[in-house]
Amino acid sequence: MVFKDTSMYKITKYCIGALALLLLFFSCDRKNKEAGKIFIQAEHLMEQSPDSTLTLLKSIEFPEDLSPENYANYLLLYIESKDKSGISIAEDTLIHIPVSYFLEKNDIPKIALAYFYSERVNHQQKENKKAMQDFLLAKDYAEKSGDNALLGLIYYDLGVLYEEDFNFKLALNNLQQAHDYFLKAGKEKNAVYVLRLIGNIYLMQEPPQIKLAFDNYKQVLRYAESVKDTGLIVSTLKNIGIAYREIKDYPHAKEYLLQSIAMDKHKEYLTTNYAVLSRIYLSLNLPDSAVYYAEQLSPSVVGYEDEHLFSYYDLMGEIYTYESKYKQVSECYQKKDSLLASFYEQKVKQSVLEVQEKYESVKLKNSLQKIILHEQFISIISLSGALIAILLISFLLVIIRRRRAKIQQMEQNLETMREMYKDYKEDKDSLQHVLLEQLDIAKKIAQLQAIASSATKYDLNETYFKIFGKNMAEKLDWDNLYPVIDKLYDGFVGKLRKIYPDFSEKDIQLCCLLRADFKIDEITFIQDYSNVTTTQALKNKLRMKMGFPGMKELLSFLKNM
Repeated sequence: MVFKDTSMYKITKYCIGALALLLLFFSCDRKNKEAGKIFIQAEHLMEQSPDSTLTLLKSIEFPEDLSPENYANYLLLYIESKDKSGISIAEDTLIHIPVSYFLEKNDIPKIALAYFYSERVNHQQKENKKAMQDFLLAKDYAEKSGDNALLGLIYYDLGVLYEEDFNFKLALNNLQQAHDYFLKAGKEKNAVYVLRLIGNIYLMQEPPQIKLAFDNYKQVLRYAESVKDTGLIVSTLKNIGIAYREIKDYPHAKEYLLQSIAMDKHKEYLTTNYAVLSRIYLSLNLPDSAVYYAEQLSPSVVGYEDEHLFSYYDLMGEIYTYESKYKQVSECYQKKDSLLASFYEQKVKQSVLEVQEKYESVKLKNSLQKIILHEQFISIISLSGALIAILLISFLLVIIRRRRAKIQQMEQNLETMREMYKDYKEDKDSLQHVLLEQLDIAKKIAQLQAIASSATKYDLNETYFKIFGKNMAEKLDWDNLYPVIDKLYDGFVGKLRKIYPDFSEKDIQLCCLLRADFKIDEITFIQDYSNVTTTQALKNKLRMKMGFPGMKELLSFLKNM
């Protein structure tokens, strides 16, 4: 009979586990060091080659596993490189992570940059009010850091915001400041691009300020020719041609447009130049010439991309209108409408593809983790010695990290409670106020504040969990909350259950909180989720389950139920 030494077996088992943890720790440390080197290269490449920067950043596998500092840097660099590469950042809502992290660390230059890209995300989402708030914060921090180049970008985008709002006076004021800051930063090319936009705004004013527009365009053209920037030359010749068309100087308009066409080797402005030329010939009562240039925009010439087709049918609609061919006019408008529907469909498909890519990434990550764990286990079997010491060190590290995590969670939850209490205590006809009463927030904040001055962080942490317990979500009586929600929001819960009978209680609860305009950190606190990233993931899962392409559409649907 063989007897098993159970004490030795347990020690060996614990030691193997400790060594696995230590190997994982060193693996993460190595990954963070490698990421740090990539970030240095990325920052060096950003201005000259943002697309190369983006490719470099994509080489980092599973960036969410990086340290908080490196993950914040990764997200900021990734979003910046996408934006500078001309790729939409409208869906990059994780920009809030770098904003929060750098605010906590009081890193003034990076706070300014993070707020700037938070504004860019909001702007692309058409959330102009939020964009403006972020702009003002970015401007304040950029002024503190003395970053003239960033201030130039901020004032440039402010000018664009005001231009989109047709407030041309404020647009010009901000663009002039952008121009001055770019010159201070030695960014002459950026300053010239500002002058081009200023020229465009002068042209859009009523009445158009033609002389001022020409002055700006000619400055831009002189610079472009001096540095041999063909792309800028081509676009400026196009703008000058359009300006001449505005004052009906058709000979000069044609001259500049034809020069632009001749130099446009990549046909970047082909559709605009041909369309303007075609309209000039219509104004000159030369329909044959107008048709000639319109035919240069036909699908057989410029391709079958939707934007080319749309421009072509729009122009042909004008020509057919001139020729009184109303049947053809109707056909052109029908095709344009069809293309608009196609644009929307394509956008939805792209969103689905993005979700699929994320899903495949998660699957790949899980497979790789299994391989890594298997390889680590094989390596562990061959190791011996010093395992007890490693075990003790590893357990100490785990305990310290857990305690720190609990303290961070407590501090975040306490701040969220204070904000909720401050914002909603007076609004008695809101779901927020009802939740404040159910959770007895005011009393619990007072209890914590009463000991905060004399207690250490660890004592305060222990007191926090004694007062609140380990699961905040279980303290909510949703059975009594649902009738309140129905009363406040016109039978919201009943309608939701009818439309989505397969929804879980957690799905219903999340919909209720979103309908009541709870912030992401408030939802995290109320539902006792581990962090805001988890909450964001659950929101995205709910959006996909309900079949909406974006969060904006989901929120609009809930509001209008």
